[in-house]
Amino acid sequence: MKKKVFSLLLAGMLTFSMGTTAYATEDAIADMQAQKQQAEAGLAQTQANIDSLQSKKQELENYLSDLNTQYEDLTNAISELSIQAGEKENELKQLHTELKKAKKALNKQYDDMKLRIQYMYENGGTSALETLLSSKDLSEFLNNAESVAKISQYDRTMLEKCENLQNTIKDQETTAEKEKAAIDQLLEERAAKQQEV
Repeated sequence: MKKKVFSLLLAGMLTFSMGTTAYATEDAIADMQAQKQQAEAGLAQTQANIDSLQSKKQELENYLSDLNTQYEDLTNAISELSIQAGEKENELKQLHTELKKAKKALNKQYDDMKLRIQYMYENGGTSALETLLSSKDLSEFLNNAESVAKISQYDRTMLEKCENLQNTIKDQETTAEKEKAAIDQLLEERAAKQQEV
């Protein structure tokens, strides 16, 4: 009988240990599945983070590309403004040279007219009418009339030249002022663009 009880006891223990083992294995599997799901969720979150970072990286690269383009545009604009300012300065120098020549020519014409007036004053300042009336005959009268006409024409021409030169000088001075203002504006624009850079 002891053998029977022992066999029963052994059979009971064996059955109990099998049930416990089966129960322990199901808990372990459920635990592992929960861990697996957590790992998959963590992996999905990590992948989402990676995608977000990739998107931000692309945005930053696009922004950097835009900044580089703007920088190039500003640099080109500065270069173009510098070239334009240089050209305007050359034009202004040329204008000043022409202005000096015009003033020199005006001074020479003015001096010539002063000499003519001085000569007329020192030599009695006879009028054209006196010259014509003092003619002895018709031939001398015609010669004197032609001389008086030539002298009058010369005086008129010289006076017109002086007036034209004065107008030219005024125009050139106005143009020089405009060119100087244009140069100043170009330099201000260039400085503003450099500030932007």
